[in-house]
Amino acid sequence: MGDTLEGSEHVLKLAMAKIPSAVGLVSFVDDDRKELVIVRQSGGKSALLARQPVTAPLAKAALFSSGNALVIDDAATDGRVLDERWKKIGHTPTSVLCVPVKTAERHLGLIELADPAEGGPYTPQEADALTYLGQQLSEFLAENGVVLDDERIRRGVAGTPGDPPGSG
Repeated sequence: MGDTLEGSEHVLKLAMAKIPSAVGLVSFVDDDRKELVIVRQSGGKSALLARQPVTAPLAKAALFSSGNALVIDDAATDGRVLDERWKKIGHTPTSVLCVPVKTAERHLGLIELADPAEGGPYTPQEADALTYLGQQLSEFLAENGVVLDDERIRRGVAGTPGDPPGSG
């Protein structure tokens, strides 16, 4: 992996392979603007570069957690979940699994999955798997830094990870 955008794409591919979901997102923290920025996405209409404050309810709940995945089984009615990003994506999630990407000193990002492909809520085993992937991405970002290059993010995959750019 060359840089953090490639690393985040790799982690999203792994997450979607191990925990098939309707939508998968990886967001990085823009420290200057105190916002989360979607840098990689699988499923739905492209919301790459969509932003939300790090203080948005879901971001805050995940980023300031213990580092373990947060499972929300009633996402469609949970006020922490629905925001403008989901409108852009064109998907109303019913179940969400998210994990912070962070070190002891710094919040780096967030991985979010919405709606398991097989239906129902996410399982504790899936939460553990995403927690592990979040920890791995945290280590990678801590060593390599966060890349927020709008042009490179736009050229990234807008649909399913692995599809050619522009095919999503």
